[in-house]
Amino acid sequence: MIESNFVIENGVGISSDFSPADQIFNNYFSNIVNVNFEDGQASHAWNTTRIAGKNIIDGLYIGENY
Repeated sequence: MIESNFVIENGVGISSDFSPADQIFNNYFSNIVNVNFEDGQASHAWNTTRIAGKNIIDGLYIGENY
């Protein structure tokens, strides 16, 4: 799980060969290439069930990425 991180000012934000069960949510990405997965991006969960709470950009709900 990759959750609640600021991943900024990198050549590639995240790059790995994660399993399809991995969740990636409530992160702030700002890189030349934000995501580079060897197995493609379709097998990863890019959000989760929305819940009330302060998110990575001070919004009211946690659940997706910015």
